[in-house]
Amino acid sequence: MLLNHPLSDQSKLSKEIEAAFVERRTPFFFMSNVAGWCAAFDELLNDGGLEPVKHAMRYASAAFPPSTYVINISRLLEQIPPVDERYLSFRDVFAKDVQIVQRENAETVMLVFCGRAQRAGLPLNMLHRWFGKLPVNLVYLRDFRKVYYLAGVASLGEDRPPRSLS
Repeated sequence: MLLNHPLSDQSKLSKEIEAAFVERRTPFFFMSNVAGWCAAFDELLNDGGLEPVKHAMRYASAAFPPSTYVINISRLLEQIPPVDERYLSFRDVFAKDVQIVQRENAETVMLVFCGRAQRAGLPLNMLHRWFGKLPVNLVYLRDFRKVYYLAGVASLGEDRPPRSLS
């Protein structure tokens, strides 16, 4: 149901999405602004709330048919691998600039650089459903200074002086 009531708080939308999932009902879409709902979906995805978002997306597509974001996230959620605890025991801690996921017997390291939105195109909890299945050690990196990693990554240590080419 889509009504025109102002939204005072994005977390209200997130709570409505979670409640609708638990109660197995249609979310009460009490605002017409798709951007607010997309922000709530994003908030939940960042926190690992994939199943509530998946549930709500079924209804959001009908409430907001022209939304490219809703269409794309719905398609991604349809394709996302199920949780496999052997390889996918990862929960993103958004405040960390470095998160390392070690894989037993892996000889390869995959560096995943998050962009200016502090995610690698998708929230890391969602992305890890795919990356966690790879036979590699994963290093998720964030640049909170937003200078394209040119100032280094604080948790990896202090910068060192540049080497002289002579």
